[in-house]
Amino acid sequence: QSPVCGFRTSLPKNLTMRLLKLLSQQCRLSSLRMQKMMSGNIDINKYTDELIKAGVDRDDARLEVSLFADYSANEDEFVSFIRRRISGEPMAYILGEKDFYRDTFTVREGVLIPRSDTEILVESALQFAAALSFPTGDIINLPHCSRELTEVRMADFCTGTGCVGISVYKELISAGRKVSLCLTDISDKAIDCAGENIDKLIADKDAVRIIREDVLSDITCLEAGSLFSSQRLQIRCRQAARLPVRRASDNA
Repeated sequence: QSPVCGFRTSLPKNLTMRLLKLLSQQCRLSSLRMQKMMSGNIDINKYTDELIKAGVDRDDARLEVSLFADYSANEDEFVSFIRRRISGEPMAYILGEKDFYRDTFTVREGVLIPRSDTEILVESALQFAAALSFPTGDIINLPHCSRELTEVRMADFCTGTGCVGISVYKELISAGRKVSLCLTDISDKAIDCAGENIDKLIADKDAVRIIREDVLSDITCLEAGSLFSSQRLQIRCRQAARLPVRRASDNA
């Protein structure tokens, strides 16, 4: 059990902190929403209905309108956000960021958006390194490394925003491990985006390097590595042709 904000909970610490973060966000957004509704600057119900008509789930639409109100500097920018969302643009590209694991990552168009489902990759890496305090679900059955990893040299291939590699790195540092991290991607946009997240989220920049390379041909980061991760997608051209057209209701 861990004391959190004056009360005790039997939930795992990492899950508890995520729930508290979400609760804090919801309270802040609800307060802001009420302020703007009372000021009469934005008709929340009108724009919520527009998103619902575009295919966004009713509860999601309310939250998205609140987020747009929070992030916009004025009503014109708010309306621009709404129009972009109705056209099918993902929320993360509009807001320029996405929550993943314990942090908020910068996201740029042309770079894969972090998904909450991918957090299991972070927990799997931490479980392998025996650095996950409260494993749950299928993670419990994953084996630990055959030797103690007090010093970890990690490579994250096809890194995108860097969310997986950076999250694992920070958790290992918190667990008292000595860690060096190498992030790779073939995309210049991804390299720039991951670089922004490194600058924002990692204190010891000397322990991290980022390389533009094709993981299928170059193996720079494989040298003396002890922990590897990758979230590369494999979609054949004929499969891509059958993918559905993105709608405003699609999850990013």
